[in-house]
Order: sequence, then C-alpha cells, then structure tokens
Amino acid sequence: MLRIRRSDDSLLCQDGQKVVRKPLGSLGIARLQGWTTDYATAVRSRNADSLLAIGQNIADFLNDGDGWLNGCLKRPGPVCLEIEASADPDDGASLLLDVPWELLALQGRFLAADPHQLFLVARRLGASETPDEPEHGDLAVLFMAAEVEGQHVLDYEREEAAFLDATQGLNAHLAVEESGSLAGLGLRLKQTRRWEALHLTCHGDLGETGPFLALETAEGGLDRVDAGQLCALLGDETQMPRLVFLSACRTAERAESGAARFAQALVRAGVGNAVGWDGSVQDGDAIAFAEVFYGELAGGRSVIHAAAVARRKVLGTYKANGNEGDGIHWHLARVYLGPRGGGALCNPSGKPTRPFHRNPADKAYLDKTNRRVPVATADQFVGRRRPLQAALRAWSAGSAGVLIQGMGNLGKSSLAERIASRLDSHDVVVVVERYDALAVFNALVAALPETEQAAIAKAYEASIVSDPASLKLVVQKLLKDPFSGHGGTRPILLIIDDLEQRLDAPKPGESATPFKTPDDNVIFGALIAAFCESQRHSKSRLLITSRYTFALRDAQGDDLAARLTVIALPPMDPAQRAKQMRTAARLNGRLRRPGADPDLDQLEGRIRAAAGGNPGLQEILTRPLLEMGDRAAATRAVEAVEGYLISGKAPSEDSAAQEFFQRVSLEALRAMLTLTEVAQLRAATLFPLEVPLTVVETAGRAAGIDCPDQAVERLQGLGLLDRYQGPGGRLEAAVNPLARPLVEPLSATEQTFLAAAVVEKLYAAWTNDDGQLSANAQAVVLADLALIAGGPPEILKKAIWAGVYFLRWAGWLAEAEALLYHAVQSFNHLGDKHARATAWGQIAEILVTRAKMDTALHIFCEEVMPVFEGVGYERERAVTLTKIADILDSQGKTDRALCIYLEQCLPVVQQMRDLSTLAHIRLACAKIRLKKSGLQNNEAVTIVSELSESFDLFCQIDRLDYIGKVGLELGQVLAKTGQIEEAVRVLEQAAEAFTKLLNRELVENIRTLQASIRKPSE
Repeated sequence: MLRIRRSDDSLLCQDGQKVVRKPLGSLGIARLQGWTTDYATAVRSRNADSLLAIGQNIADFLNDGDGWLNGCLKRPGPVCLEIEASADPDDGASLLLDVPWELLALQGRFLAADPHQLFLVARRLGASETPDEPEHGDLAVLFMAAEVEGQHVLDYEREEAAFLDATQGLNAHLAVEESGSLAGLGLRLKQTRRWEALHLTCHGDLGETGPFLALETAEGGLDRVDAGQLCALLGDETQMPRLVFLSACRTAERAESGAARFAQALVRAGVGNAVGWDGSVQDGDAIAFAEVFYGELAGGRSVIHAAAVARRKVLGTYKANGNEGDGIHWHLARVYLGPRGGGALCNPSGKPTRPFHRNPADKAYLDKTNRRVPVATADQFVGRRRPLQAALRAWSAGSAGVLIQGMGNLGKSSLAERIASRLDSHDVVVVVERYDALAVFNALVAALPETEQAAIAKAYEASIVSDPASLKLVVQKLLKDPFSGHGGTRPILLIIDDLEQRLDAPKPGESATPFKTPDDNVIFGALIAAFCESQRHSKSRLLITSRYTFALRDAQGDDLAARLTVIALPPMDPAQRAKQMRTAARLNGRLRRPGADPDLDQLEGRIRAAAGGNPGLQEILTRPLLEMGDRAAATRAVEAVEGYLISGKAPSEDSAAQEFFQRVSLEALRAMLTLTEVAQLRAATLFPLEVPLTVVETAGRAAGIDCPDQAVERLQGLGLLDRYQGPGGRLEAAVNPLARPLVEPLSATEQTFLAAAVVEKLYAAWTNDDGQLSANAQAVVLADLALIAGGPPEILKKAIWAGVYFLRWAGWLAEAEALLYHAVQSFNHLGDKHARATAWGQIAEILVTRAKMDTALHIFCEEVMPVFEGVGYERERAVTLTKIADILDSQGKTDRALCIYLEQCLPVVQQMRDLSTLAHIRLACAKIRLKKSGLQNNEAVTIVSELSESFDLFCQIDRLDYIGKVGLELGQVLAKTGQIEEAVRVLEQAAEAFTKLLNRELVENIRTLQASIRKPSE
C-alpha cells in the first residue's frame, strides 16, 4: 500500500513502514496547482495528447532525488495508491486531492494501462480503520435516473442493461426507482435497508454555491439537489448505502468557489465509498465503466479494485480508438473512501445470499386496506414517468381532477398506485366495484379519524341514501374541513378506478360516452363539482381511471368533464417494452445474457412486437415462459395475437392470449364507430408513429371528412388513437397498434393521395428553426411518405439522405438499401440524374461492406460514373474513382487501380488541396507498388517518395493513427534502401504517435526495429 499525505510544507510518501519526506516549497505547490490546472484544461478541450505528459511529470516529482515511485513499482502484485487527508480537508490537503493521480505514467505509458500490474487509486478522508465486513453474499443496487424534460437525453436504459449483463450469474440484484426525484428516492430508501449501493444517473453541473445534481421535481422540472440535501436523505449508518455512485458530470470536481464537493460530502456524512466524475463524461464511457465496475463488485472485489479494473478496460477502448470517440474519458472516475471504506461490498463465498426472486404471494394493491385491484409492485413497475409528472403538474396548476385514460391493460390502475405513492402526505380512498352514492360516502367516512366517523355517518347517511345529489355538499364540507390538509388534518387522494364500469356502452354518433343512469350523472357530477369548488380550501385530490372519456354536465349546462385534465396513457416505447421483459425475467429468476439463447430471444422479440406496447398483453404472453418455461404455450399465444393483427378477428383457439381478448373487446370497439370515424382511423393508419395532431386531421380532411377534429377527439376518447406530447408541448397522435386491424388497410391509391396531402406539413413540423431535418426515425417515415407521394423533389431528397444516414448509423443496412432502391426509382421518374447517381453510390457502399465487390463495382462504373463525367462534378467523380480503385485493389487488379489513382484521382485532389484524400492516395499507390514488385525494378525511389509525401501530409493534419502506421511502413522501407538515419528518425516519430495513442505493443515493436536497424551500422 502506497500512501501520500501532506504535512506542513512537505509530502509524506509512505511505502509500508517506510516514509519519505519530499519538500514542497512554493515551487512544489505551484507544480501541484499546475498539474490540476493543465488537467482541467485538457479535459475541457478534449486534448487527450497532453494527459501522458501530465502523468509523467507527476511521476518525475515522486521519483525526484530517490526514485521512490520506481522502487515501489518493482515489487510484484497490484499497486495501490491512497491519497490521505483529514475528514474535513483544508486548502492544502484539497490541493493534493485535486491532483489527477490516475494519470501517473512512466516510460511513455500510463500505469493504469499495465495489463499485468493493476494500478489502484483512491482518496481517503480520515484515518484508515478496519473496513466494514460485507453482510451478504450478494449485491443489491438501487438505481435511479433523472432526466429533466428538455435536457440532453441520457442513455440510462442502456446503463441499466449493462449492469444486468455484467452481473449475470453473480448474485447481483438491481432495483429501479422510476421517479427521478429526491422525494421518490427518499421513499424507496425508507422501504428497505438492503441496498449495498445507490447508483444515480443524471446531469450535474456547478452552480454559484458548488456542484449540484439535476434531479426532477415531482412535476418533471429541474430540482438542483446539493450535497447536503442528498446526504440528509441517506439515513443513519444502519440504513446508509455503503457505496454511492454518482454517474453525473462534475460530481467529484472542485467548485471554483471552494464549496464542498459531492463525493467528499458523502464520505463526511458517513458513506464508506463514493464514486463520482471529475469532469463532464460522455455517456458511452460512463456506461462502459459502470458495466465492468459492478461486475467486479458482484464478484466480491473492493470498490477501489473494481474501479481500477474498469478504468483499465475503458482505457483499452481508448487505445483501440485513438484520440477520439469511445474511451477518451477513461481517467475521470474518482474513488473517495471514508475511514471504514475500501472493503468488499459482498462476500459470495462466505456469506448467505438473499431471495430476490419475486414470491408469487407478494402482491401490490391499489386499495391496500381491502386488498382490491392488483397492480404492479414497485419492483415490477416500468416507465410512465412523464404521465405521472403530468398528473402532479395538473393538480399544481389548479385542475379539479385528473383522468387517466387509455385502452384496457395499459396499466392505468398501476399508474394510479404509483401516483398515490408520491402523495405520501395524503390518505388514499379507493372507489371501485360499487359506485353508488352510499358506497362513495362510506369510503370517505372510513378515511376519517375514528373519533369522527360515527358522527359524520349519522349526520349525512340518510340524506345521501334518499337524495344522491346531497353528496356534493357533504363532500365539499369534508374537503374543506377534515380533509383540507390544514390545521393538522390529512388530505385525501380519492381514486375512482375503472369508471367505464358506470359508462354506457359507447355508440356510433356520440361525441363522448354518457353514463349508464341518471344517478351516475348525479353522483359523479357531485364529486367533480365538490372538488372544483374546494380547490382553494383543500389539498385533497381527485383521480379517475377510465378506458373512455365521458360526457357530464350539471343542471346549469356546465361541462364538468372538461374540468378534468386528461392524462393519456399511450403504449410503451421499445425501450420500455424491453425493460419490462428484463424486469419480469429478473424477478422470476430467468434473466440471461443477450444472445445466450437466440431462439428464445427471437420469441421474446415476437412477443414485444405483437403486444404493441400494451404492458398487460405483454405480461400475459410472457407468463408461460416465466412461470413454466413453456415455449410452446408462449408460441401459441403470440401466434394468436399475430393472427389478430393480420385478420382483425379475435382468436378463437385456446391460448393464453384469450385472457386479454376477454378483458379487452377490440372488435366491440369497431362497432362503436361511425363511418366518418372509421374513415379518420383508416387515414391515420398512414403513419407508423406519432405525428402532429394537425397532420392527422389533414389526412382526415384529404379522406373526405368535413370536421376531422371531432372524429379525432372521439377516437382518442375511445383509446383507439393514442395521445402524445411532442416538442414544445405540441399535441401529437398515433393509431394504437392493437387498433390498426379494426379497419381495412389503405389501398395503394389511397396511400398515394393521402401522402401527397401531408408530406409538406410533416416536413415543416419535423425540421428545426434552420430548416434542417434531423437524421432519425421521423426522417425515415417522411422519406417513405415522400416516395409514396412522388415528391416534392427537394423534400424527397432531404428525407432520403437523412433517413438513410440514420439507418446506416443504426446498423440497419438492409433497411437502408431497400430505401435507396426505392429512391433510385423515384429519382429516375423525376429525371434527377444527380440524386439517382448518389443513391446508387450509397447502395454500392453498402454492398462493399457485404463483400459484394463485383456488384458494387458494376454500380459505380455503370450507374454512377456516367452521371459524374460532366462539368461541375469533378469532386464527385474523383471520390467515386477512388472507391472504384479501392475495389480493384482488393480484387488484385493492381495495375488498373494504380492507373486510376494516379491519372484520374490525383490531379483533381491536388487541385482541390484535399490533404487527407491526397495522403490516402499516395499511401494506396505505394502499397500497390510494394505488393507488385517490392523494392525491385527501380520502384524503390517512387515508393519512398509516395510514402514520404503521405507521411508528411498526415503529420500536417495531425492524424496520429496514420502518422504511426505510415511512419512504421516508411521507416522499414528507408532502412531497406540504406537510409538508416532517416529511417530511425521516422520510426521515432511513429513511436511518439503510438505512445500518445497508448499502443504500447507497437511502441515496443518500433524500439526493437530501431535497435535492429542501428546494429549493423555500429
């Protein structure tokens, strides 16, 4: 164990019992400050090349005079370095903690990169004590991600998946807190003390008083949570997680104001181990680090050891990618230890594990008192964060109540329960099964203090039985007094679940669904009116769940239904569907690594696709796999749903899917529609994803509907058209996937007519303020519609290029190729030769990646080149010729390739002064000559010239990877031609490049090569 601490004006460097004093003085302090400043500058500017020099300078300081560090590294085994400070470090100790010790480097390589001798670094606050012993043989982690609306989107779903992949088979358990809020986290921490680790993923930054975490308010806004607030939430030593990992930018970074740091504050609060980032870290590096880190922890490794292994892994990725892209932030993670920190969090071989698989007897209920309405447990609940926040926002804005509306089995009751859990200061009153006035009144009375129940029941029960309309005044009195939330009283959350039970069967021609009886009108009108008129006096809240919106007016004609805020519950997106399936598998002990069972992966993919984002249907289809591992039963169930999606007819054969179709009568929904509503629903099937509501109405108008807004509203009210909220609060809609089979598919002629009507509106909605179309799934949809419509040409081209870019970036090459073939046909019809040739060129590039060289070459020569022969296409022609030459070279047709490079590509590239392409051409030509005849037949001079020009050009544009590669090639050629000094010089430049790229193996190869070159001449 190596320890470094500051004492007065010196550093005390300890190796075991031996302590060496290194005087600092003003010069030494300036060096410490300089390393920290230089490091911060390098991180902000992404100047990775300077990191090695900083690490070498730190090592030189530790070796100064006595070679202390070199001596410590000679012993075999891991090297563990602890930077020590008091529990409340002063400015001098803080200066030492700020130094980026993770960068320590010797002889041109980082210690962290050593594949044999692991380099561990930690910063300990307080005197070291015996580490806490693990309590269990398994690792339990509570994960929460916060993603404030409007911020850069975090890839936290992939971070969760990475944890599950890394810990598969290692007795590790991940629970997810979905709220993203401080209050939600506090509630979850109080529910159990089993968590070894708390992992928070969010944005973070520095404010006026120091660093903060960007958590979410209950309503979804920004909540700047400082270290003090988080520490206060963690509880005492018996409840506090032993590790807190803050996967947020700048959570370990020192505020310029000198305010307390997050990680240090957590340690001072009693957390044994804290991990944070000393700068803004890119998502990919944070995820890669966490994946390795938790895999090591679950195997019984210490936090400091796990961090070292993860750091080395990410550094290896950086070495493979050069000085760009993945791995560039390998050095940013900081480990802080308290006095008893540093030990393992679990002991797989010596401690008992806990049963984290779900017990079938463990259930959650919306009505907990009476154990009615089963809902998803906190562990089972997935997603739905935005609808939950929308409900809380609606009440804050003064809404009389919230109506959660959507198709059956979408999880409305489960969402209501999660909302109730957020309102922990409210007593929950659930009305379900019985909805008469007396049942409602009795449910309210049961929520009163026991001392008041008898008096209230005696005073009002008789009048409510004889006159249900009197319920309004009674409820108002209760809301303003015992349920007001003022003066020591507790407010209520009144939940009316499954309201559709009291709605009449929807009929064609209705704008909204009416209630079954006059009494229903009176009862529910009384409740809504009572909450409306008590808003200013009571903190109590009204929440209703229903499959349909409804019509409800009072005696004066006031639209009481309009007083409610409708919160739509759309289908889950693909990420949430996958997360629901992973969560269910984990809770049932059937989680496996992706790819471990391809056949089961395919079946699960079919289940997710068939369920269409309906969590209830997905649960039903998955149940045979989870409970019995019965693939045949699951296959029969998913085939039944797939059959419905094709035919629109509910399955009649016996399968698990029948349970869903018995609950949700989709065919009955079709009978509820007028011909106009059917036409609008058919028109909306043109869109495979959500689009602006105005575009849906435009499609309806093109389909011959006079008032499409009314038809759209009715379809939404029945749950057939799902509501979404787009950028800036824009209203959007999409046909529910399970509703698509209810109407006849659009004919090709209808698709063409409707697409022509909406393309320009969609383009206007999906471009940014600069008129740019983003490369995303929307661009692909727009491209498809523009192809169907046959234009307009400019929109068609922009959508094609953006859509193809997105598909190629996502790795969906088959889809990109298919889109391009359609584009070729469309551009040919439009007479746009340039766009057609460009599309053919992209098809050829995809074919090259599939090693279909002959077909690609034919396309380049016959479809692309003839178009680019004309004036004004010089650059396109040169680029295409280069690709042709690349293919010919790969096929062994080196003479033709060399001729194209030199005679057709080179003059254009030289004229354009495209240095990168010119360097590549010179390199390609030299390699062809080397393959053909080597250094014989007077080719040596030309090869040296071409390689030298390529090397010089890459040096000019600072391409370290090619400086190394070309330098290594050129150095060997120079040596073989007798130019020894020049060969050694070039190889030295190549070695410097590979040193910066952390490619130790190639550096050693070059050193060996230099030695062999020098030896004959000595």
